[in-house]
Amino acid sequence: MWKPLLIISVFLTPIFLFGQNVTYINGKLDTNQCGKITINNTVNLDSLITFPTELGIQDIKIVDDCIEFYVVFGGGCGTTNFELITDNAITESMSPSINIFLKSTDYDFCKVLVYKTIRFDLSDFNLYKKSTGLTFRIKNNSSTIIYKE
Repeated sequence: MWKPLLIISVFLTPIFLFGQNVTYINGKLDTNQCGKITINNTVNLDSLITFPTELGIQDIKIVDDCIEFYVVFGGGCGTTNFELITDNAITESMSPSINIFLKSTDYDFCKVLVYKTIRFDLSDFNLYKKSTGLTFRIKNNSSTIIYKE
């Protein structure tokens, strides 16, 4: 009786130990709160487009003062870190805009499709929200979203 249980536990233990995807936002465990946007004045966001990733952005929306990305990526048994990067170069015009890039760093060797909502705080841009609005240009998939009251 104990031999079948031993065999089953030997095969199931790796699933319980390694069968969980852990998501980080800016290197901190994702707690479903809005992470901070990384401002990097020296980065060329166009160069990040060629950054190797299996990240798919399915949907983008703004809820309260957070931008939400509904993403799909390969994983299931390791860690993945997300970072929203901007060069903070806001075009000052009738309709101001800023470029952003959602970067994922995948330390996960599994390839199960993981669906996740990733959130980032936009409150640093409230001045624009309350006046002209601010268009976020997402460099990963050439889409835009407007942050405005």
